[in-house]
Amino acid sequence: MAVTGATSGIGLIGIQVAKALGAMTVICTTRSQDRARLLRHAGADVVIVTWTQLVSQALLDATGGRGVDVVFDHVGGQILASCLPGIRDGGSVINIGRLGRGLIDLDALSYRHLILRGVLFGLEPPDQIGDVIAALTGDVISAVPDGRTRPVIDAVFPFDQANDAIARVRGGSPDGKVVLAMS
Repeated sequence: MAVTGATSGIGLIGIQVAKALGAMTVICTTRSQDRARLLRHAGADVVIVTWTQLVSQALLDATGGRGVDVVFDHVGGQILASCLPGIRDGGSVINIGRLGRGLIDLDALSYRHLILRGVLFGLEPPDQIGDVIAALTGDVISAVPDGRTRPVIDAVFPFDQANDAIARVRGGSPDGKVVLAMS
């Protein structure tokens, strides 16, 4: 499995959920070598630095040429497009992020028989959200008490320091979630 834009809060928990569900190898992308440590700490087995490596080739190299089964894409655009040749025949892409705009090569999608699914959390119909939560109750929820999944917290700010918390997030480099604590 691969997670693009993996240093996001959703990406960090996605790494852990993939491991809890039995993924043998989790490959993650980041734009910065400095963030590789964070990804490895969250459970990534392979880290691809997108500014220095060709994503599709790195995915193929990490899987012995086979390609990954699933890409959980938080970025979209060119990063999503560059993943397609690195996915195994019949594999899947789940896109949740739309940070980048770009075109995808429909031949890369079609010739590999890939499944592409877009997800828009927060705007899904309530019955679909319920189905997702119900599906999590087995393997994923049980991974919380035993520590296989845990929130990655960068910083905790008292509620009266909300402006400082926002500045931390806008700075663009928190190592996990920034939390506001209510007294």
